[in-house]
Amino acid sequence: MKTENFWERVLVEVASNSIKSIIVICVSAFAVVIAAIYNPLIDIVNKFVPKTILVLLPLTLLILLIISVAYIFYLRKKLGVELKQSLGVYWDKDLNTYCPACKKLLGNYAYYPTHTNQMPGFKCVNCKEVIRMSNGKNIFMGIDEAKEFVKNLFK
Repeated sequence: MKTENFWERVLVEVASNSIKSIIVICVSAFAVVIAAIYNPLIDIVNKFVPKTILVLLPLTLLILLIISVAYIFYLRKKLGVELKQSLGVYWDKDLNTYCPACKKLLGNYAYYPTHTNQMPGFKCVNCKEVIRMSNGKNIFMGIDEAKEFVKNLFK
């Protein structure tokens, strides 16, 4: 996984959690305004708080809530990873490999034992399986060759 992708995900998660907190604050403030309107102290509120404030505050809070929810959906959509399957594994747009079974990020590309000798492949951290890339012609593909092949799929 690339570092810039990691920090992008951190930024999205932090922003999303901040927006959720703002939503809770807005809903709480709205509840306080509603409680203040239906309070026995309504005469004091009517006497000292202008009607425009009582109308504008809930409307402003509602608009902020709608904008926040829309932004959360935008961030969640941006966070989603589009995977394409090729050579027996899934690939994202940054050419990171994912397990074909569990769709988790695969470990290092290294030589792992086969029945007779060692051949290159990926080891899934989650499934503990060794996944080898093949395009039908080559039984075991190298990582550079595979990335070049998959780069053409994303174009």
